[in-house]
Amino acid sequence: GLGVALPALFVAMAVTRLGLYTAYDVESDATEGVQTTLAATVIAAGVLSGYIGPVRPMFLVAVTGVLAAMMVSTIGYPDLHAQDATVMGVVQALAILLTGFYGAVFAFGLLVLALSYLFLGPTFYWRK
Repeated sequence: GLGVALPALFVAMAVTRLGLYTAYDVESDATEGVQTTLAATVIAAGVLSGYIGPVRPMFLVAVTGVLAAMMVSTIGYPDLHAQDATVMGVVQALAILLTGFYGAVFAFGLLVLALSYLFLGPTFYWRK
């Protein structure tokens, strides 16, 4: 049951968060709650690197539930700078396109970058 309910909750919280972003945060340098793309990146990078997924399905469900709650939290996340978003995009593309060892290396790198921003971004990310 949780394997269906929490992913559905994730989608519902993503829609809610995007609606709140559109209504309140478009002109701001920071947003409240974890960005939907960041939450999806953490899940995808975890699956691609083998840390979460079919081998550990309950861990995947738990991570999905935690990220769903974090998307509608009041934690402030600063917007990514263009150069940082570019680096994340390149690493993400290589994690998807490459297979075998190199794909796993880039997936792990993407997971580290995403988790670093998730946990350290509200306090330590570059300020203007």
